[in-house]
Amino acid sequence: MNLLIKKFRFSNYLNLSKLEGIDPLFLMEKLFVICSFDCSFQYYEQTVKQWVKEQGEGIVLDFELIKINDHKSHSFYTVSNLEEFLIMLDTEWAREWDKANNCRDIIYKLQLVT
Repeated sequence: MNLLIKKFRFSNYLNLSKLEGIDPLFLMEKLFVICSFDCSFQYYEQTVKQWVKEQGEGIVLDFELIKINDHKSHSFYTVSNLEEFLIMLDTEWAREWDKANNCRDIIYKLQLVT
């Protein structure tokens, strides 16, 4: 991906919202991810937590993993920038881990229905 992306931290969104009168939650992306993998759920969960800790600072604001079975999870992510989150998924390390563990993600962008 050849993207030039300016990294914003959560505090930047708070400042921006005060200036423009926009709720900062409106600027964040909500994602739902269905993931299948060959490794154990416990190993997958540990890896995701470490990946978010190491690479997700300022990008992943919140996430929750739900075990469906030993080889499938559903997760919810709140991210500050969708493009940066997708770049996190496309690093060499992530691609190699996905290949080694036969990991497949289906990502849905959630939108509030009013």
